[in-house]
Amino acid sequence: MEHKVDIQMVLSAFQKIRDNGQQTEEGFELQGVEAISSMDGYSIVMKDGHATLYLNFHNTFQFDSDTQDHAEALLHQIEEIDRNF
Repeated sequence: MEHKVDIQMVLSAFQKIRDNGQQTEEGFELQGVEAISSMDGYSIVMKDGHATLYLNFHNTFQFDSDTQDHAEALLHQIEEIDRNF
């Protein structure tokens, strides 16, 4: 699956989830998207119930989802969080 991801937007949304979301066992959740940071801070995970976005060191990323639609829906949710918070 080929995706274009605005890394700066994802990082901005990640911080907004941390600032405005509810704490979970692993990270913070806002509007159905959970944001998790690695212990060393070099990678983050953004996930909903259907897809996971891994953002790694040097701005590399990978989606894990059953369908491209699920990955696109997660990316849309992340964009909405960045836009609205």
